[in-house]
Amino acid sequence: NNLLTILKSFITSPSVCSVLGTSSVPDASAITLTPLSCTVLNMNFFDAVTFEDEVVTSTDLIRGCMDDTFDGILVQDKLREMMLNPDSENCHIFKEGEKKEWIYHLLKLFVVGGSMCQSEDRFREYREITKAVYKDTVSVQKSAKTGKVEITSQVYHVDPWGTTPELWKKQSVHNKYYIIVDTTQGWINVVYKPFVPFW
Repeated sequence: NNLLTILKSFITSPSVCSVLGTSSVPDASAITLTPLSCTVLNMNFFDAVTFEDEVVTSTDLIRGCMDDTFDGILVQDKLREMMLNPDSENCHIFKEGEKKEWIYHLLKLFVVGGSMCQSEDRFREYREITKAVYKDTVSVQKSAKTGKVEITSQVYHVDPWGTTPELWKKQSVHNKYYIIVDTTQGWINVVYKPFVPFW
């Protein structure tokens, strides 16, 4: 695939690595790019969180839970717990296909945050920042065939384990690296979030 070759060349560019804070360049053959869906055109996507009143109440309050820790992240509410605990009783709220959407990955980035991230009390804070960044990172256009608005961006998750260790303070499941490409506009966006442990 020509696009994947171009993206791997981008990731292994010394200039890109320098911007991300390392002079070490990863081996292109070790890089794994996983495509994500990018089909969400309205914010009804988030309705599932409040539908059953289990995670977020009808008044937008995020329900609390007993303190727990998952891979270095302190969990004190049901929203974080749903996203980090694979055995959560609420893990079904978003379907498997929805969890592969770029907007879900963005939401999870903001909800999980870092080791010292202070969680929000109301869901609208996460919804609004996710919506804003989603709109900033994807392009839309009206289809000449259907007349409907469609997203032209393609999003890839870069597996952190295939990149150079110097990109990350610590190997962690919370290290995140995404590439958003729009071949119609000819640009690439990068969303890069290294997990910095508290200790």
